[in-house]
Amino acid sequence: MKKIFKQSIDLFGKENVRKEVKEVRVDTTVQEKNITFLTDQKLTEKVIEHCKRIANKEDIKLKRTYTFEIRKLKQQLRFARKPKNMKKHVKAQKKLHGIAFKIYQDLVNQLNPIPKSYMEEFDVLYRVLTQQKDDKNKVYSIHEPEVLCISKGKEHKQYEFGNKSSFAYTRGSGIIVGAMAIDGNAYDGHTLEPQLEQVKELTGGKIKKAIVDKGYKIKGGIPGVDIVMPKMLKGESYYLKKKREERCRSRAGIEGLISHLKYDHRIIRNYLSGTAGDMINTLLAATAYNMRKWMRLKRLELSLSADILPKTLTIIANDLSKSYGTTLTFTGTEYTVKDLVNGDPIPILKIFSPGSPASADVGKYIISIEGGEDDNYNFTYVSGTLTVIKSLLTATADKKTKVYGSENPVLSITYSGLVKNVDESVLNNAPVASTTAINTSNVGIYAITLSGGISKNYDLNLVNGSLEIVKAPLTITAEDKTKAYREVNPDLTIIYTGFVLGQDQGVLDVLPGAETDATLDSDVGNYDINVYGADDSKYSFIYNKGNLNIIKADQAITFEGIPKGLRMT
Repeated sequence: MKKIFKQSIDLFGKENVRKEVKEVRVDTTVQEKNITFLTDQKLTEKVIEHCKRIANKEDIKLKRTYTFEIRKLKQQLRFARKPKNMKKHVKAQKKLHGIAFKIYQDLVNQLNPIPKSYMEEFDVLYRVLTQQKDDKNKVYSIHEPEVLCISKGKEHKQYEFGNKSSFAYTRGSGIIVGAMAIDGNAYDGHTLEPQLEQVKELTGGKIKKAIVDKGYKIKGGIPGVDIVMPKMLKGESYYLKKKREERCRSRAGIEGLISHLKYDHRIIRNYLSGTAGDMINTLLAATAYNMRKWMRLKRLELSLSADILPKTLTIIANDLSKSYGTTLTFTGTEYTVKDLVNGDPIPILKIFSPGSPASADVGKYIISIEGGEDDNYNFTYVSGTLTVIKSLLTATADKKTKVYGSENPVLSITYSGLVKNVDESVLNNAPVASTTAINTSNVGIYAITLSGGISKNYDLNLVNGSLEIVKAPLTITAEDKTKAYREVNPDLTIIYTGFVLGQDQGVLDVLPGAETDATLDSDVGNYDINVYGADDSKYSFIYNKGNLNIIKADQAITFEGIPKGLRMT
């Protein structure tokens, strides 16, 4: 495979490549293996399957197959990831692991001694059963035990399972001059020297600069090679700083190259087995990339040597949609190009539509394209359609409150979602608010219902409100009274203020009472008359005390039978 890869490099000319490898860009990526997403449950079940397969092949009758228990534990593990089932999940997983270990031990005891043909397989099964959470070199796949768990710091994919592959390519022409699969999860800095040695072996050139990212920090560096990375250097001049930054910016191009290798040349998923398969897939992908690049250059050379007529290029405006009240800003990329040659720049075009402003009514509008100039193409434009759809407008009946017996308040509506600087007057027909409550309705909460409402630019969402009728305030006042000392208390009377709808105290559920602390023997003075005990579903009560004034009583003194000698004359 290395010879085939070397031939793909030599296609570009040995001398040209030897000159270009003075500066190479190097980076690593993960070549994921074709394995399923792993879980402890899957690995344990695979161990059981392998043990049973070996037992059937060797005509060994296991003491127990645990078929019923395994089926039951699988059912428990199926939905056990929910927080409330986590304890059950852990317990079931431990039981399944214990069953796998028992089947494994039973098979080993009956096979003893283990045939050489099974030694490697039994070693992998034992590693799966005995590995712990924090162990290194764990087994993630039984049929691919060399698979590594690699973290490259990607937000969308925290861990990748496969091997690490390194690539080096020239800064000028972008030829891949080095490709190798790394054994183990090596630090990027430790892979740089072997990668440069491979480049030197394949091209015969001398590498002066290796442009890398910050992950390639090497203590002491590499003799004879200047490692360029985006970091500040002490005593670096302004000129050297700018040259270094220019080289580091060019290094970012290797990210696009790796993307092409993954999606165009099958690095994204490796279907070849073992570490040998990792190396073969890596070298073949780099070979295919170089050969495709060479063929494209040759095709370009041939096309330049012939008479070339302009090609018809069809520009189709994309169909778009927007909500009423929003502004659609065209970026100049809302189109599809048909028959554009690979590698040619996309023309700069002007796209516009009368439906793009926020004030455009609901309906369909033409999307037009103009501009675009290129000597190699004749442009044909196909218009698109901009559909302005209705915006959502929420009409909410305002919550109202009134006192029992009073007229209904004015029912109002609040709108949410109207385009800026307009009000409900833009609606063709505004919704109407109504309620079943009238002035004689009892205390309680009544629905305010919205109905109707039509608009050509809005979809109306009607939200009902409520009208709360509260109790009417009723003032109950005890009338002031007067009596003489030692007289019987007068009848205590009450005055009502606040009845509505022509009602009187006869409508009250419970009539109030009046009382005073004054008695027949109470001394002269003022005593409170208290009102209490009224209750009703339509009225709330305010009690006002009265006053009982006890005044001095008149006393007549009569003298009878006075002797004459004591009488005054």
